[in-house]
Amino acid sequence: MFPERWIGSSWKRIQQLASELTERARDSFKYRLQKCIEVRGHYFEHLLK
Repeated sequence: MFPERWIGSSWKRIQQLASELTERARDSFKYRLQKCIEVRGHYFEHLLK
C-alpha cells in the first residue's frame, strides 16, 4: 500500500509543479510581450527585470 500512496502523492506534486511552471511561463511571456509593445518592437531585453 505504501508505494501506491507514494506514487499518488508524487504524481499530484508533479501535476502541481507542471501547473506552476505553465503559469510562470505564461506570465513571463505576457510581461515580455508588453515590453515589446511598449518599445514598438525594438530591443527591449535591457528593460526586463
